[in-house]
Amino acid sequence: MMVLASLGVFCVAFAVDVAYAYYIRRTAEGRAISAALWSGGIALSGAVNVLAYTHDRRLIVPIVFGYIAGTYWAVKRDHA
Repeated sequence: MMVLASLGVFCVAFAVDVAYAYYIRRTAEGRAISAALWSGGIALSGAVNVLAYTHDRRLIVPIVFGYIAGTYWAVKRDHA
């Protein structure tokens, strides 16, 4: 169960940081609707992870790694 929860929060954290990177980029480009939609995704995904790690604080570790991987992937992909 812990492995499944860790994988789940990693994936959600990855998605949060991808959303942050895209949100920042779209905001800088002046694309209001796209930035607003990414912002909504950030709020929803972030809430899921907050609920997860308040239930089990060990999940903070895969969340951090998910954030790192998500930012790296999004920046590499968005500049390709």
